[in-house]
Amino acid sequence: IKGEKKIPLLENLNFRGSYNFIADSFQLSDLTFSANNRISQYLSLNVNGTFDPYIYNKDLNRRTAKLGITNGGSWIRLKYLTMNLSGSWQSKSRDGSQSIGDQFDPRNGLPNDSLMNVDGYYMQDQVFGTPLAYVDFNIPISINYNYSLSLNRFYSRGKDTSSITQTLSSGVNFSLTPKWKVSVNAGYDFTNKTISRTDISVYRDLHCWQLAFNWVPLGFQKSFSIELNVKAQMLKDLKLAKRKMWVDYD
Repeated sequence: IKGEKKIPLLENLNFRGSYNFIADSFQLSDLTFSANNRISQYLSLNVNGTFDPYIYNKDLNRRTAKLGITNGGSWIRLKYLTMNLSGSWQSKSRDGSQSIGDQFDPRNGLPNDSLMNVDGYYMQDQVFGTPLAYVDFNIPISINYNYSLSLNRFYSRGKDTSSITQTLSSGVNFSLTPKWKVSVNAGYDFTNKTISRTDISVYRDLHCWQLAFNWVPLGFQKSFSIELNVKAQMLKDLKLAKRKMWVDYD
């Protein structure tokens, strides 16, 4: 084995809480924490949690103003916990340039200089201002995925109860041709055993214009829209649109 490689076990770990000196009771707030780590180039882990430092009276079915650490109970009680595993992969661009996702600083999510236009303004409004504002036709295929696990603990009729929610979602974007792009996003709710919202989009590059078709085929939010808009940011309000929202269905 030649050389060495550093693998961080934990990139960020934060704890937060507060104390209200003038309150009559419950001076200490809930304690929260967050942690994240990039497991690999294609997978990241984020964990968030909330703890309650006060004792819960099962007989009275309510939270008391007694701290667990000073009254013989557990120091803190877990109330809420979430874990997210997410990542993405994309093929190389057609011309070898950076994709739009590579032009943001991963440390703070802000655009770097490659996203500054000739006027000195960042183009994140063009990218994120509206869903149809920017489509990267330069990337032949990209995939994103996310697994979410949530644990919620509470007392119901004096019993310590927990509810768990698990969801898996994924999205695929691929170019049929250099001018046609298709995007499909879907997911599955393991708790309710149902398919979550599914979005299907088709984009056509028309040089200075862009044509987009968006369709939600399932669920109570089913809808579709067709929109023809100008690419230029200064003319973003110049567009033709036809929509049928979920409220329009019988």
